[in-house]
Amino acid sequence: MAGGLAGGIGTASVVLPDGTTVAALAVVNPVGSVLDPADGTLAGARYGLPGEFGRLHPPTPHEVKAWNPQKAPSFNTTIGVVATDRTLTKAQCGKLAAVAHDGLARAIRPAHTMTDGDTIFALATCATAAPAHDAFQDVLAAGADVFSRAIAHAVLAATGREGAPAYLDVFPSATGGDT
Repeated sequence: MAGGLAGGIGTASVVLPDGTTVAALAVVNPVGSVLDPADGTLAGARYGLPGEFGRLHPPTPHEVKAWNPQKAPSFNTTIGVVATDRTLTKAQCGKLAAVAHDGLARAIRPAHTMTDGDTIFALATCATAAPAHDAFQDVLAAGADVFSRAIAHAVLAATGREGAPAYLDVFPSATGGDT
């Protein structure tokens, strides 16, 4: 579950201008909501690449007002991995995992509650050379963004069930009614 909606598994990636790939996989089951409280859109979708979430629109205010999620189970977690093809040190991988948690917090509110076991691992395949300092900053920024996007994709890919409806079942207007 994801704040009363069905949770799921999602992925996202980006190829940076210098050719570096950064990717994430998220298994989404948080206590917190994945919705933007202002308009009911998926919070992680705002970090999408051009056209990535282009079919999504804010749901109607009526649908948002009608949404009354069931109380989430008492123990939840979002787990995942963020990876790059760059060569990184152990400390740099630790930093990449830490900033991916920022991406989690952008896409889930509240994040890291006492009943969430949120964990993100980072890895580097070392297929390309170690990045220069400025390029590593770009890898970090991308790590947060791809993790936010992976959470949004997980919620969109989830199949609803009793007590945990799918996002597009609750908010069909988010795609103009075409799910």
